[in-house]
Amino acid sequence: MKSIKHSRAAVVVIMLVFAVCISAAFSVNAQNVVGTHGGASGINNGVETIPAEAGASSPVNITLGEVSHRYAVDITFSSMDIAASALVWDVNQLKYVSASGGEQVTNKTYDITVTNYSDLAVKMTGSTTVETVASGAGISIDMDESNATVIDAVTPVPGGAGVAVQATLRVNVTSSDWNTSIATIMNEGNSGTIKIGTVTVSLAAADGT
Repeated sequence: MKSIKHSRAAVVVIMLVFAVCISAAFSVNAQNVVGTHGGASGINNGVETIPAEAGASSPVNITLGEVSHRYAVDITFSSMDIAASALVWDVNQLKYVSASGGEQVTNKTYDITVTNYSDLAVKMTGSTTVETVASGAGISIDMDESNATVIDAVTPVPGGAGVAVQATLRVNVTSSDWNTSIATIMNEGNSGTIKIGTVTVSLAAADGT
């Protein structure tokens, strides 16, 4: 019977210790703002009225880690293949003209789209080169916007996905007389498909890193 009493006493002690632990866990930030609850003065721990401007405040903090930035950029080129029809020398007009039923080549405009999927801005720079065979025939290749252009980063959208940011470079391929240009190239012994120039888009971090 004695051992049972000791066992019950041990259980009571364990329960009291557990209760104290729970109380401490939930009152770690407790402040005596009005009165002194838990003090040794009994009923005198309480006050009859609440003092003016009584209250308390506590900061709400967030501990930040690091953000890992990532780049992803696409460059989409339009097809830049020019189809030239057969030419014939017109002895009356004294110039080359498209053969019967052939389509006349005209100045061309092509768009290059650069799409930024990154969470950082990127810088794009366009450039063109013209092969000697084309420049000697009076063909030019240039861009409307060849200087460095910054494409903004994608803006995060709370609760959803951001939208990719795009920019466009426009390429112009021109000649004052396409028939003469094409004939000049062909008369130099060229045939089939030949390269007349190159369009390049270079990318870099907008901050220069």
